[in-house]
Amino acid sequence: DLRNGSDVIALNLNQTQVFNLSPNNYTDFKVNYTSGSILKLFKGDVIITTASGRVSKQINYSLNVLEPQVQGASVTFKDYPSTLVMNIKVEDNKERKSFYLVNNGDVTISNISIDLDTKFTGDNDDIEDNDFEINGEDGESTFDEKDDSDLENLVVGAEYKVVLDLDIPSSLDVDDYKGDIDVSYVANGQTYTKRFTLKIIAESDNDDVTIDHNSLYVKDGIMKVFAEKGEYINDIYFKVINDASYDVDGLKVVIDDNFEEEDSARTMDKSVVTFDPVSDFTVYDRDDENIDVEINIPEDQPTGTYTAEIKLYSKDGKELDKIDLEVEVIGDIYISSVNYKKTVTPGEYDDVEVTVKNKVGTVQRNIRVIGTLYDIDSSNSDIHKSSSNFLLEGNSERKETLRFKIPRDASDGSHILEIKVLYDGNELYKVENIDVARPAHKMDIKSYAINPTVAKCDNSLYTYMKIQNLGKYDEDVK
Repeated sequence: DLRNGSDVIALNLNQTQVFNLSPNNYTDFKVNYTSGSILKLFKGDVIITTASGRVSKQINYSLNVLEPQVQGASVTFKDYPSTLVMNIKVEDNKERKSFYLVNNGDVTISNISIDLDTKFTGDNDDIEDNDFEINGEDGESTFDEKDDSDLENLVVGAEYKVVLDLDIPSSLDVDDYKGDIDVSYVANGQTYTKRFTLKIIAESDNDDVTIDHNSLYVKDGIMKVFAEKGEYINDIYFKVINDASYDVDGLKVVIDDNFEEEDSARTMDKSVVTFDPVSDFTVYDRDDENIDVEINIPEDQPTGTYTAEIKLYSKDGKELDKIDLEVEVIGDIYISSVNYKKTVTPGEYDDVEVTVKNKVGTVQRNIRVIGTLYDIDSSNSDIHKSSSNFLLEGNSERKETLRFKIPRDASDGSHILEIKVLYDGNELYKVENIDVARPAHKMDIKSYAINPTVAKCDNSLYTYMKIQNLGKYDEDVK
């Protein structure tokens, strides 16, 4: 068989394949084939073997399938009988594509001109004809409606390279765009026009679309969730971010495989998690989209920590990013609530009240509550607070208060507050958020000194002062 990529032409010899050949003699073979409408160059091998099976000769063989000649005046594009295809990347600025115009008629044609549609339309966007430039093979001849005499003559069977340059519009949607190309020409004093379709396939590498790996509920690419057996969780989310200058549609998020527990054969079915939106959603240019996560823990799910991957896919099935979803199914002790002041100012105290419950009838001992406020100041320092160890009677609860003093140089904006409960070799986590609202303008004198401390006539006196800007904005200090 002859091949060109995935296209194949099956060949059949028209006489027996086994024959005798005397010295200094030859024989002829004819090959029958059906090409269909595939206009390409196909290649293959002709192999001659002896009676013993030894390869005596292997000859390369090629077959060039051309556009059939028609009567009268006619043109076509080589390899594109009716629809020309141009692939572009929306991230690029320009794209060039060459097509070969062929005279497949039986008369010479002249005065060839090529006219584009005013718009090549997609679902939500268009490409204008003034974004194109059409050049001939000499790099100078321009085909357009303004000049219809660039190519004087194209004889029968001849071909001419047409170069199509596209200035890709910024913020172009990923889509398929279609419009018409009209080729006009003259033969025997008569003007003809043949219409072709130009399909522009605008694709994207989508490298600028990612999942936020550090947000309210995601830290270092891991979304941690703590839940009881039978609990339903519907107040968490993660973000999909589009840093590109164009909209990206057809996105979807999935969990491909079931949850697994490390070093254990226990699993949790992936169907316990649902997303909203889950598929065919769009993230607009320079924007983000919150993906709500709902988890319904089965009543009979064993306690343990189960992990699965949340994957983000493009419209064409390319994996763009992923994060881990870690679900810890807790036992008898759990965090009932965390109450605190959601918005604070630098220098203020925030009392974080953590309620721990024991849902069984037995006493639990050596329970401790730990709180960590991450990256709170200009040095990205963390603040750690801890309660003393305590016991919790059966079917009871206890409130522990962790007092955090917000530094005077606390960074403006949102900060992660992690609450951890330790008991009997187990750890419970809950992630919260504290917003620091710095005043617009505030200065603070950190230290002040005078040297020398005893002033004398005609001697200089120096003062030293350290000033800190506690406001949101830069200040000119005098």
